[in-house]
Amino acid sequence: MFSVHRSQATIERMEQISRCFPALIERTPSGKVATLTVIEPSSSSAMLPAPVREESARLLREIAPSLLAAATVLEGDGFLAATGRLVISGVYMLSRQTFPTKVDPSLQEGARWLLPFTGRQHERDIDSLAAVIATARRSQAPRRVPPGADEDDDSQGSRRRLDLC
Repeated sequence: MFSVHRSQATIERMEQISRCFPALIERTPSGKVATLTVIEPSSSSAMLPAPVREESARLLREIAPSLLAAATVLEGDGFLAATGRLVISGVYMLSRQTFPTKVDPSLQEGARWLLPFTGRQHERDIDSLAAVIATARRSQAPRRVPPGADEDDDSQGSRRRLDLC
């Protein structure tokens, strides 16, 4: 399972992922999946509000028994991105996850670490996963926001986010 976040996570987005997860588990023979979360630089500029952090933690506890491993890719260069990766790694460590976790700066690095948990580890598998995510990103072209409209209004479809189940 992968999700790509182009804007800051919301409770609604966490609920969407929560709704997708059971169907995904039903389709896997082992009943376990690996997750790859890509956080684009545009979505990681501020700390998550407390209700979103709490919902994210609740979701992680709920799906933990079905996780093989979880990779988080926080894209971006510089101090802010490096600090974000450090914070996420610290949260994983302090929460004592029951599955392996890793935070990486690039999709290729995250995929290279994650795919062996799924029985795939060849470069072509990494390239295939990267291509699928790139295609999904392209299919979610940013919509034009009319002057004076609310940029975060999702009524016309998301402008800066992509969540796939």
